[in-house]
Amino acid sequence: EIVAQASTVQLSGVVDQELAAAAALGDEVVRVIDQTVDAETALRFTKLLLEGVQEVATAALGLGAVRAGKLTVGQYISFIGFLGVWSSGYEHLLGVWQRLEELRRTLAPYFALLDGP
Repeated sequence: EIVAQASTVQLSGVVDQELAAAAALGDEVVRVIDQTVDAETALRFTKLLLEGVQEVATAALGLGAVRAGKLTVGQYISFIGFLGVWSSGYEHLLGVWQRLEELRRTLAPYFALLDGP
């Protein structure tokens, strides 16, 4: 609607062509968003599955080692704590990377404006 009301577009006689191009661009944006949401959902559930497998494997192997006398209960609990710290550190590092990428995308137009033609 905004494109159709622009005087330069009305004067040039290409209103329908410009509306079709804008609609096609909108459809492309929606398609990309849909693919991004699908990929993010698949990756999130894959991550949850791998975390679950890790927890079950750690519990099975660790408790088996405790039962066999190769580890004490304290060593097993310490190892579980270490895994938690390591995993949370990785999550924080990933969060920092994501924030830096968002900042880069946000500031790119400003830097382009400052650089000039």
